[in-house]
Amino acid sequence: PDCAGGGDGASRWIVDTDAPDITATMDLDGDKTCEYHARIDSTKKDFPPTQAFWNMRCGAGVSEMTLVDLAAITTTETRTSSTTSTSSTSRSTTTTTRSSTTT
Repeated sequence: PDCAGGGDGASRWIVDTDAPDITATMDLDGDKTCEYHARIDSTKKDFPPTQAFWNMRCGAGVSEMTLVDLAAITTTETRTSSTTSTSSTSRSTTTTTRSSTTT
């Protein structure tokens, strides 16, 4: 989506303090401006480039290109269930374990 709604913007990833609204068709952070901390133009939709030069705003309209290496994060989830029954009661327990690793 285009941040200003003009339809002529480049596809890009941005770093911002505002969480995106993934259902919005423009201005994903809802701030009514195209303000963000950093950006990289990219046609990749699944994830940003793992190593690239990002345009970073360093205050008062100053931008600089900075090489950024992104670490891959892997998340796994394990679910276990157990049920104990007697003639008059039933109990069910679900345990969720999450772990993240950085490579």
